[in-house]
Amino acid sequence: MNFSKELTVFLLGISFAVCAGGPAESIVRSGKTFVYSPRYQYADEPRSFAGGLPVFYRRNPEECSINSIPRADEEITELRKFTVPGENCNLYFMIHAPRKTEVKTITFGNLKNEKGDVIDGKMWEVFFVEQGIRLRKPGTKAYEVIPERIKEFNGTELNAGDNLIVWIQGKPESAVPGTYRGKIDVTFPDGVRSLPLELKILPIRVSLPENIDYLMYANIIAQKEKRVQFVREIADLGITGIVHHMGLNGEREVREFWDALNQAGMKTRINVLDYGPVLIHRTIHEVTGRPPRNPNAACYEECEEPRVMAGFMNRLSDLDRWMKLYGQPASVWHYQGWDEPYLTSKVKQALWETTLVRKAGIRNTATVYDARGITEMGAYGLLTSINGTSMNNPERFRELTAIGRMLRVGFWLLGAGAYEGTQGAVAPNRHYAGLLFFKSGFPVHVSWTYNWEMDEFGQTNAFVYAMAYKRPAADKKATWSTLQLEGLREGILDYKFAATLRGLIAEGKKRKLKEAEEAERVLNWILEEQTGWSGTRKLAYDAISFRTVDNEMLENLRLLMANEIMKLEKVIR
Repeated sequence: MNFSKELTVFLLGISFAVCAGGPAESIVRSGKTFVYSPRYQYADEPRSFAGGLPVFYRRNPEECSINSIPRADEEITELRKFTVPGENCNLYFMIHAPRKTEVKTITFGNLKNEKGDVIDGKMWEVFFVEQGIRLRKPGTKAYEVIPERIKEFNGTELNAGDNLIVWIQGKPESAVPGTYRGKIDVTFPDGVRSLPLELKILPIRVSLPENIDYLMYANIIAQKEKRVQFVREIADLGITGIVHHMGLNGEREVREFWDALNQAGMKTRINVLDYGPVLIHRTIHEVTGRPPRNPNAACYEECEEPRVMAGFMNRLSDLDRWMKLYGQPASVWHYQGWDEPYLTSKVKQALWETTLVRKAGIRNTATVYDARGITEMGAYGLLTSINGTSMNNPERFRELTAIGRMLRVGFWLLGAGAYEGTQGAVAPNRHYAGLLFFKSGFPVHVSWTYNWEMDEFGQTNAFVYAMAYKRPAADKKATWSTLQLEGLREGILDYKFAATLRGLIAEGKKRKLKEAEEAERVLNWILEEQTGWSGTRKLAYDAISFRTVDNEMLENLRLLMANEIMKLEKVIR
């Protein structure tokens, strides 16, 4: 890949230099210098390649750096994948260039099974994963180069030693089950090389239980030009509700929010209005004519005034009326106030809000994680903890859920998202949103955050990553996907497999089928022995010899579940 050109476009004006051997030692942005810090703490062994011809290979996408050298056991002569009707299917492989070359086109032909059934090659979209610069950690002066944004492929140059991650996506909605074969043609200056493809469409359907929801932090109102398309792309992931950044300001925004969801075809059961300090700020300003006197106070001084309390309650009442008036009949909404109050010294403010929200008869959530916070806020009326630490280890899980049962506080898993360690990777979010969420038994999974526009290099303590990135206004789609977003999509599908299998096990046990007992042992082994707690997990790029979860491993676990589903359906149906 012509690395320097790609990065210049990606970074919108960063001044730096890149040589063929890799990224620059430092880059400059907004007068600040950022020093290169590689994500990978190990290097591939040098190899020579006969004839200098491009090499097709596969490894976990998050492990493919700009300088990767494929091992002999990673080289492939065929691409294999399995999926089920009606579900998204991601295919990927890598191209390594021992010497400078050009990848002109990548085309996907028709696939045929043994009976002559055809999957149209035109239904597949061909992308590449862009290697881009990102801050290593929020507030630091170190940068890294990672594979992240997934963009349409229109040809690229590869310098000697470069790697191209090819990402192909399709959804065989009505494909007849069977084994389909075809090929992917890659055009180089000296001709076409083909990669044979075997795609198995399994004879099963998977689905989420009706009581399980996936929510996404996003700001729908901020999307002025492609709002409906923006929501449609979120819904396409399998997301069933929105945690709306900055809440909704007034009846018009409530109506616009629901118009966007309805036009996009997004049916929801749960939505959250995430106000942070916004609603109380607006209330204080409206009632007193000015902002809070002491914004650093643990609880704003104005909150002691009866008129401020009454104003806040009136705003809640209005919101509740509008959400019911314009919302979908089967949907409920929750209020969320100050973000992470026990990490920001805003505990008293959060308790004040929680009390009034419950007094108003409105459901509420809070990003509160530890035993003290859940105990205190539970006593003041907290209904649900959006919790990112509950699955760290079994001791933590037992402690928090015991408090929750005592105080009637429920838990939603704050899992897959855009965080340090999840960016530019499939496996972490797949693990969080899939088998770990299933293991938790919680009813809701929450992801932070879909799209957030901010200059990560120009602000020292700025938000760093997003799950999707805004496209130019001229593009038909609203966002570019990322590896971390596709990890979420894969995790949701893993959950569908696990839930479908558990449902069949329950039905089979009622009939006293030995196959159900065998399937239950397999599922328990997957959850207890293969689905590690988040606090003990090692990822693919942490250390190659210590990893406990990667994308290939999770794919194999999905296949195990698929096999058990097929066995049970055969004897039950």
